[in-house]
Amino acid sequence: MQVNNYLNGSNCNVFCKLTSYQDVLEYLNSTINDEISFEIIDDSNESGVKYRINYLKESIDFHVLIRNKGGDRTSKIILGAYNFFKNITTDLSSNKEFIQQHLMECNSSVGIKCSTEFSDYIYLYIIRFGKHFEGLIFNGLSMLDEEGELILDIDGTYSAQYKQSRKTS
Repeated sequence: MQVNNYLNGSNCNVFCKLTSYQDVLEYLNSTINDEISFEIIDDSNESGVKYRINYLKESIDFHVLIRNKGGDRTSKIILGAYNFFKNITTDLSSNKEFIQQHLMECNSSVGIKCSTEFSDYIYLYIIRFGKHFEGLIFNGLSMLDEEGELILDIDGTYSAQYKQSRKTS
């Protein structure tokens, strides 16, 4: 089973850089095959754009928000994540700095909500999505890299080490 202990439940956020909503639309469209269908749930842009991937009896909703100006909803979500990690005590400050730097540079929050608990397929889909957009995955208590490794959690623990914005072995 691919699902790890860091990414479980049925929702998470991916913090990344996007140039437009079209970036996510094109990526999701590229994943369609005989077992996967894709639909646009809401593309009004007033509160972001919502897409859905359907796979067998599971679905994954993507709520894409892109920062338009300081103080907007997306900015507040990113700032909330930044402040969450700012207050965590850890013996590996470079991981905390890596997360904070990434959050300062990103302009998007992609909320991911699944119809079921994360299955192997959904877990791998989220990891591939994060990797494609060079995003970090936030599960509400922990930040994961695009490989699913724990960068930092609420207790200050980690499974991957970062120095100067790069992962070390």
